[in-house]
Amino acid sequence: MTEFLNMLRSALGERLRGFIALDEDEEIYESNVVVILPRIDLETLEEINRIKFEIEDRYRGKVSIKPYIAKEGEEIVQKIQKASRRSDQRS
Repeated sequence: MTEFLNMLRSALGERLRGFIALDEDEEIYESNVVVILPRIDLETLEEINRIKFEIEDRYRGKVSIKPYIAKEGEEIVQKIQKASRRSDQRS
């Protein structure tokens, strides 16, 4: 997921407000990564999908990126961040 994140940072710049990669056995709404944006628009969604498919093609199906696109401040984002902090504190 590091490669995906780096490409998103490069392509989206300030539009990328957050990124949460879930553990292999975790999913949120059938997604394994959460991309947090200040607003959701068609151009940004197309760019995220372009990067997703580029990486999946490069690894010939061995990598599956299933992004959940969330708007900054969305309730599910706050829940994931809280759960992540609790998990980090237990480590």
